[in-house]
Amino acid sequence: MAAARRNFVSEITPAKESWDVVIRVIQLWFVPEMNSKQKFYAMEMVLMDEKGFKIQASVRKALLSRFENKICEEIVDDLITVSPYSFVSFPEIVGKIDMDYLIDVVAILSVVGRERVYERNGVTTKFKVIELQMKLDCTLFGPYVDELDANLKSGNTDHVVVLPYYLKVKLYNGKIQMHNAMNCTKLLFNPKNTRGRFFKAEVNIF
Repeated sequence: MAAARRNFVSEITPAKESWDVVIRVIQLWFVPEMNSKQKFYAMEMVLMDEKGFKIQASVRKALLSRFENKICEEIVDDLITVSPYSFVSFPEIVGKIDMDYLIDVVAILSVVGRERVYERNGVTTKFKVIELQMKLDCTLFGPYVDELDANLKSGNTDHVVVLPYYLKVKLYNGKIQMHNAMNCTKLLFNPKNTRGRFFKAEVNIF
């Protein structure tokens, strides 16, 4: 008896509820409840199949206890043969990009702005605006400021390559800007690990 055919992510449609796919979790994050950073109402994931097709998946609060310790984010050299990134060029960003989707970019870090504070509904959040090559701004909020500062304090300050993935694009005062999506965005500086291997293969910057 022939084995059942497995589907690729690109074949998934609303036509049915159950699909047989082989995927890897290339990104995973928890979404905290509004009034408690220690409690979560969802686990979000980005899944990728062997062809590099990706899709977002969610585990809601009612099922979190069942799956949160069984699913993990992992990229292994021998198992991932296609890039987990979908890099967007700077001309595409300032052009007609769909702002409903998160993007991956890579660039030389040009300028780091001073730390400032943003207040909304009584909640204060620190942020910094960094300028990437091509004069494009990216705003980092909260813990992402700490990641930036930690990298700069390590002594890596000249020609720093920054690879932020899952960034949000928005139009602010008539100017295209990017900012992190809280809990979801990841930052890499001068990547040399597994993800960096794909990065260097796609972008001639090193």
